[in-house]
Amino acid sequence: MADSLIFYRSFYESIKCLEPEEQNKVYTAIMEYSLNGTEVELSGTAKAIFLLIKPQIDANNKRRENGKGGAKFGNLGGRPQNNNPDETPNVNVNVNDNNNANKENTVAEKSAPLLKRFVPPTEEEIADYCKEKEYSLVNPVAFIGFYESVGWKVGKNKMQSWHGAVSGWEAREREKRGLSPPKKPEVNQEKKIFKEY
Repeated sequence: MADSLIFYRSFYESIKCLEPEEQNKVYTAIMEYSLNGTEVELSGTAKAIFLLIKPQIDANNKRRENGKGGAKFGNLGGRPQNNNPDETPNVNVNVNDNNNANKENTVAEKSAPLLKRFVPPTEEEIADYCKEKEYSLVNPVAFIGFYESVGWKVGKNKMQSWHGAVSGWEAREREKRGLSPPKKPEVNQEKKIFKEY
């Protein structure tokens, strides 16, 4: 099994809300699962917190295992490093065994613009966005904790923009509580004046 683990601030923030005895149980469950692959029996809030953390542990362990296979390529030179951390290179992951592949597609893919890398939001950014949109039911700490635990994914896909996830969170919270959706600003039709020249 693993010799180390990654422990996120969101884990700590969630666990510190528990009673000391429950905290100890969750810490033990995380260590046992991360390092030995053993699941510890938990109940109540401790179990709920561990279930939110478990997918992130699985993702980290999978990344570690996948990275072990790439070590041999690093010794052989490997792929050049990307010196700009804000940009992700456009990589073609399709394998084509045909030596006479369509070269036009290859040229187009190499000249495609580089994609921006997703950057997770801070609590302040979420709070500011909620204030701007008049969202009152999104807890930035809970939002970040949840999405960190699932690897910043929406379903099976990597999150592209956190703004939509915040809006969805607010809508689900409103639906759970039986509240109406937030009002959209009204457009004053009288101000729309068109002149012909």
